[in-house]
Amino acid sequence: MNRNREFQLHIVCFCHASEEAFAAVAYVRGHARRSLSFSIIAGKGKVARAKRIPIPRLELDAAVEGAKLKAYVEKAFEQELNFASSFLWIDLRTVMCWLTLRTGRFSQYVTNRLNLILDYSTLNQ
Repeated sequence: MNRNREFQLHIVCFCHASEEAFAAVAYVRGHARRSLSFSIIAGKGKVARAKRIPIPRLELDAAVEGAKLKAYVEKAFEQELNFASSFLWIDLRTVMCWLTLRTGRFSQYVTNRLNLILDYSTLNQ
C-alpha cells in the first residue's frame, strides 16, 4: 500500500437497523489528490429477535456492532496500514442524543450499550 503523505486512508463504519435485522459494514476510504477509492473490508449482521423491539433499540444494537467492528478493523490492520482517521456513522438521531447526553435516566439496557459503544469508539468519531 502506498504510504505517500498525499495518500490517506480512513476507516468508515456504517450501521443500520430495521425491524427484521441490524448490521454494520466497515470499509476503507483512500484518497490521493483527485482520486478516491473505497473497499469493503468487513461486515456483520444479525437477525432481529422474534419479539418486537423498538427501532431505536435495534439501532443502538447496530451501533454497538459498528463500534466493535471499527475497533476490530483498526487492530487487525494497525501493523500494515496507517489510518488518518476513523468514523462511525449512526443513522438514528436518538442514538446520537443518548450518546451525547449521557446524563439522562436511561434503562440498564440502554446504559450498557452506550458504555460498550464508548469503550470501542469516541464521540468525535
